[in-house]
Amino acid sequence: SDKLGAGLGSFEALLLYKQMQKLAARVMNRFSKTQELRQFATRVVNFSSEYGSGRSYTASNLAGDPHIYPNYGDYTGAFVLRTYGRWWNDCPSAAHGLKKANEQFQSEDFVELEYSTPVIPTEINIYETYNPGAVVRILACNSQPQGTKPGEVEWVTLWSGSPQCLQIPAASRIFSPALKRIDFASRLLRLEFNSNECQYYTELDAVELVGKQAVGPHQFRDRAIGFEVDLTSKLLRQLSLTDRQNSVASDADEDDTWGLFGLLPDELIQYILQHLDVVSLAMVAQTCSLMLKNAYDPLLYGSLDLQSHWNTVDNVALETLAMRCRNIRHLNLSWTGGGGQVSENALCSHISKRKGPTHKRH
Repeated sequence: SDKLGAGLGSFEALLLYKQMQKLAARVMNRFSKTQELRQFATRVVNFSSEYGSGRSYTASNLAGDPHIYPNYGDYTGAFVLRTYGRWWNDCPSAAHGLKKANEQFQSEDFVELEYSTPVIPTEINIYETYNPGAVVRILACNSQPQGTKPGEVEWVTLWSGSPQCLQIPAASRIFSPALKRIDFASRLLRLEFNSNECQYYTELDAVELVGKQAVGPHQFRDRAIGFEVDLTSKLLRQLSLTDRQNSVASDADEDDTWGLFGLLPDELIQYILQHLDVVSLAMVAQTCSLMLKNAYDPLLYGSLDLQSHWNTVDNVALETLAMRCRNIRHLNLSWTGGGGQVSENALCSHISKRKGPTHKRH
């Protein structure tokens, strides 16, 4: 600064300035470490499957401190998923996947864990004690879904990867992947699994959440400031055919903007569009009125798989999809509706608007 330079030479002032920077860095580092909190889950909020019942091999065993690690083997006090390997999907009675499913979605099971104190995650330690490597995604929630208004819950992916069952040794381990940085505190984590490559059941002992406590009112991120609206959620909310009919009529004189697609019959355009999933159809519908008309045709929605969009499907999404799902025959709503995001009335209303029987998975 000017005052500092007035009493010292430029070289001495620079040295003093650098020493002050180092001191400030040490103080901030010490403060940061004192704010870091390590905690294990207090309870299991939700899960997709478990092998056992009571206290044996159940999801509730993930609550609390680790009590099996570093031992390796089959212990009744661990959390065990219901299936492993590919036989569950390959057997004759398996429920085969629906068309228009997200091919990049590889999760087969999940568990949601709650912690006592909201923190900004810096480290997550997963204690795997038998056949490790099935974890494929870790997410954090910006609020508590239960009691939160639909559309105000955001799940953010902290880490994702492929199954490691065949690449790692058969030994207990603490899996601590590098996490994506987020700007809000969370007390709710979700682990997703794919055990198709496992030779036997995978077992977990505990999950530790390490993070820094947020200060003041920023414990949960303010949606009005810097809140990133999920693209999928935004698209699913823009699917109402009723709201779009007027725009199609008003754009009827824009045939010259359709390019070569304007020369194709609707049947051929819909044949092309039938290979797209629901989110891709929503994106195509926003390009021009021709694509809007064809992408909203109910014939394209005879089979709909919304499992991979579980965190964006709510009452509004179901309502806006209803107009185009009048001819739907297969509907997969697995994992959706957590925390009351999909109400019973909204689901009944959605089903009542279709024609004919519908095969549902939920």
